[in-house]
Amino acid sequence: MTRLPVKIKLTGYHSAIYIRIPRSFQGLVNAEYQYGSTKLSDEVRSRVRYSKEEEQMTRLFLGEFDESHFSFETWAGDEVNAKTTHGSLYLSYDDEPEPKGIFSRLWGSVFS
Repeated sequence: MTRLPVKIKLTGYHSAIYIRIPRSFQGLVNAEYQYGSTKLSDEVRSRVRYSKEEEQMTRLFLGEFDESHFSFETWAGDEVNAKTTHGSLYLSYDDEPEPKGIFSRLWGSVFS
């Protein structure tokens, strides 16, 4: 059975954007930021087949990439479009363990 494409569009202003995609995701990731960056989990990074970084934008393709049959203008598959002004984009798979922040690590070290 063929699944419908995953289409995610998120906008933030003074915030980081955390996106957790399914492992079956195969497609484009477009991230725009004014003061920030794009951060990928190790597992997502291992599936990047195309990467282009410009001044305030990162464009990626995850999964199998056939350049001869691809066009950004006509792409109809999976796609993430995220934009934030003051923050970064964090991308990981939905079945990966959530990374622990500094406060949860400190809290755990105090009470373990």
